[in-house]
Amino acid sequence: MKATQIAIIGFKGCGKSTAGKLLAARLGRPFTDTDDILEEIYKEKSGQALSFREIYVKHGRAYFEDLETEAIRRALDGEGRVISFGGGSLMTMDAKGIGVNDTVFIYLTASPDVLFDRIIANGIPAFFSSANPRDSFNQLLEKRRPIYERYATITVDNSFFSPEDTAGEMARELKEKGIM
Repeated sequence: MKATQIAIIGFKGCGKSTAGKLLAARLGRPFTDTDDILEEIYKEKSGQALSFREIYVKHGRAYFEDLETEAIRRALDGEGRVISFGGGSLMTMDAKGIGVNDTVFIYLTASPDVLFDRIIANGIPAFFSSANPRDSFNQLLEKRRPIYERYATITVDNSFFSPEDTAGEMARELKEKGIM
């Protein structure tokens, strides 16, 4: 039987990668991040190293989503991993008809104010309007939230937890639900 994978989902800035690495270490599982895989694929294809933000800015949404599709497929092709999904990965999965088996989804949430502050601390992302970043953030969050909720097996609010406490809460929820 294939070992269940754990996919951590949620909006940018919710702590998926940081808490995901800690959860993977706690569970003794490999960790992967679809954003890292996307960057690897880009480097394979172009011979150039760019961050996922730079790829989006340079090549646009459609090209980015094609790479993201390939990254998602590669991430789901393993077994027993903890996977951090990019914030828009579920929308890409739905649009491209990518199915998932043997995967538990943990939806990391945080209050909108906490998320926005975390995101803006690194500059305004390319997918936010520079004229009104908060408005575009609010619209995108409201668009994505129902999809996150639909996939979620477990939901953990990470508004005020440390990364270590978030990983602990995810592990506790997995155990409580009999998944691990």
